[in-house]
Amino acid sequence: MPEKEHPSLDLLLKEFRSTFGDQELQNVLAKKLRSSKSQKRVLTIVCDEGMHPIPNAAIVGEKFVFSKSPLNIESAHTLQSDLEERVMALSILLQERSWSRIRIVYTGHAILGSLIKHTVYRITHKETEDLVYFGSAGYFQIKFDMRAILTEKRVSKRSSAMP
Repeated sequence: MPEKEHPSLDLLLKEFRSTFGDQELQNVLAKKLRSSKSQKRVLTIVCDEGMHPIPNAAIVGEKFVFSKSPLNIESAHTLQSDLEERVMALSILLQERSWSRIRIVYTGHAILGSLIKHTVYRITHKETEDLVYFGSAGYFQIKFDMRAILTEKRVSKRSSAMP
């Protein structure tokens, strides 16, 4: 391939430095490194991989698949045991490091999302960013600050009840 179409790294650096200066190069590289480090502290949990196509853009940071096989529904006992194993695997991951953000991609049976959300909050005390699937409309990201919502409504309800 011709050098002009795909310049070497040295040529790119030289051109960037002559155009923008050393300080801008340092700023760009530092910003990219900071972004990379913060991405590593983001966890995206997929409830059930294979249920719906999940766009690559939905996966940020580390990906954890909670379920990729059908639930074991031979009996209530086998279902409970199967779900407990999955919760324990998630629990171990959540405790391995301090996550800056936790995202849940909701697919599959509702019990999966419910258990994930509950486990995440019990262990980390963090609210999640939720990606929910609505068929032909695709995925929507929803993020609730439940504490703020509930506190605001409580305050609003009290003030409207006052004479």
